[in-house]
Amino acid sequence: MLRNSWQSKKELSMLGVGIDWRRCFLTTNNPYYESFMRWHFQILSDQNKLEFIPQFVAHSTQDGMVADQKDPTIWHSLLPHLVPMVKLRVLDFPKRLSASLQDKEVYFLGEVEIKNNLAEKNVDVETLEIPALPDWGAFRANGYNQIYICDKKTAKGLAFQQSIDAGEIDCLMDIDLQEIREISLRTPLNQKITISVSRYADVMYRIPRSLLGLSEDTAQTDANEVKAKLVGDWIDRGDAFMYGRLNRHQWRSSHVVGLTKQWMIKYNDLAWKDQVLSQLKSTQLCRRSQVLLKDVERAEIQNSCLSQGLGPKLSQNNFVGSSSDSLLIPAYATISHLLQGNPQGSIPGKLGIRHEDMTKEVWDYLMLGNLPKDRQLPRQADLERIKSEFEYWYPLDVLNAQEHSYCLQMLFNHVAVFPKYFPRSIVYHPKHISYHANNKKESVYYGSSTWRIIELADLLEGSADVIRMLLVTIPTSIGSRGHQYMEKFTLALCRNIKWAEGIISNSAMMRDGSELRWEDSILECSIVEVVQKVETYYKQMNYRAAFVDGYYILKKARSRYRHYVRHLRDMNRNLILKFLEVQAIILSPIIPHYSQHIFDILNKNMLIQKAVWPEMTIDQSVLVRHQHFEDLLRHLFKNKPRKPSEAIIYVAKSFPAWINDLLACVPKTQQPWSVYEIWQSYDATKNTD
Repeated sequence: MLRNSWQSKKELSMLGVGIDWRRCFLTTNNPYYESFMRWHFQILSDQNKLEFIPQFVAHSTQDGMVADQKDPTIWHSLLPHLVPMVKLRVLDFPKRLSASLQDKEVYFLGEVEIKNNLAEKNVDVETLEIPALPDWGAFRANGYNQIYICDKKTAKGLAFQQSIDAGEIDCLMDIDLQEIREISLRTPLNQKITISVSRYADVMYRIPRSLLGLSEDTAQTDANEVKAKLVGDWIDRGDAFMYGRLNRHQWRSSHVVGLTKQWMIKYNDLAWKDQVLSQLKSTQLCRRSQVLLKDVERAEIQNSCLSQGLGPKLSQNNFVGSSSDSLLIPAYATISHLLQGNPQGSIPGKLGIRHEDMTKEVWDYLMLGNLPKDRQLPRQADLERIKSEFEYWYPLDVLNAQEHSYCLQMLFNHVAVFPKYFPRSIVYHPKHISYHANNKKESVYYGSSTWRIIELADLLEGSADVIRMLLVTIPTSIGSRGHQYMEKFTLALCRNIKWAEGIISNSAMMRDGSELRWEDSILECSIVEVVQKVETYYKQMNYRAAFVDGYYILKKARSRYRHYVRHLRDMNRNLILKFLEVQAIILSPIIPHYSQHIFDILNKNMLIQKAVWPEMTIDQSVLVRHQHFEDLLRHLFKNKPRKPSEAIIYVAKSFPAWINDLLACVPKTQQPWSVYEIWQSYDATKNTD
């Protein structure tokens, strides 16, 4: 783990990322961080937000450990789901099985399904269809007093879901597929059926619609409601039970779903959800983050602690799971370098505070500002320094989250522990973000899609600015096209540099910029608009939008200006130089090397980091004229059978006298019209006359 951390540090440093490496720490076997996590979960316990209940989770059959603790990279691909398992009473056995099973209570297990295909054979008859598996048997799983006939995979799941400590399977005998087909059964609907082999991957007990009182026109949602009520009645009388299993394409021979008691965080608490929603309404959210409001309402209970495995230790038999051990990690990172002397936390930091000294009262003072009433805390001066460090860096200026579950849990826990330190802004991507460039990397199943992770070393083949352009402009998986994008961005930056060099070398051919023409004002107006928008985006930490406007929108404005003027000699020298300078400054936080190179081309003789943010103002009437001109160009050739190759547009320097008289009668604070609207009304009046 440490080796990978230092390799990441090396590669991130090569990328030019500014990171305070003093704050690196491990979350496992770290006594300081374990003390922080004990304080965190004590607060949740005091607020009645923890519950110790049985839960279906994926386990390893090799050592009984929960899958997310044994291998966190596959946890999200091993989320179990519950299916109703019905018990079908065995009536008749083949001769070989009769001697051992005839006098016992034997059931065949299958999942429930309603027949929907009205064109199939035996549509009005109950059927039990099984896959052609070779490993059938009669089992007495732990926790059951009855014998079940099923495949060995299902039997393994039954064992783990009833006694996770033992997890043993009591197989009375093996049964081949031909003997299975000779068994006759009685269903909970009191019907006698036989078994047939089908294409299904699981054992399916299929019920006809007619037995449930459903017509051919009954909607699927109504049928599912009837099925749910029927299964609920069967469970109440002992004819069925809920069984947790993995999807067929997720299942591995070393993993099985088990039922074990765990400490769960009650994210489904309605009062807690209301608190989170109230905080989100006062938080700066980007457009994509609006989906968080719905995700909070759908939040469900989530496991937090396990009896064994890896992770911060809360007590002798309780470890924080990988899905909950980093929910407040940014808060601890603000002070970790003052507490720990190394990433493992095995030695005290420069203040000499031992992990035994980090009691609940100390954490209450550092994180919440609560002092004990009856006594003074030891080493008050050092604690005050740590507290000041935390309050300087917290709350988060921006929470950039890509993983659905982590983002929600982090918000819930901040409301519970730090209600006044809720993130100021949130950039949330509903889907997992991943970058990869090597098709030979092993695929990992995640949710309903397959994605690959790109090695950071592969990205370092491009320049630092190109990599930043790649990461800021492509928020979704780029597949194997990472190198194609890097090549595209590299060529784009090189073309821009070549154009800037050409402008400087031929600047003497341009006209003096003392007088602004119509096309000059349009470009200047575009520059001002972009500068104002980019400044707002930076304050919101919406770097993607800032780069798109600062790079692509300005590039489009430049191309439009070149189209208007046609010749180099008609370009405004001062305005073009101002364009290059402004674009370099507003893009410098994202692509600093390119921006500095443009500054050097302009002979600025200074670091671009010392440049002042451009302060540009423009008459609002120019903005309105610009908008009117853009609308005019957009509608000029609309619905024309043959678009002309060129047109002459005459621009009036003033309104007709009657419009000036009208505006003089209305106070400026009450003028609701734009110039374009006034001109449209003038055209309508002229046409009426």
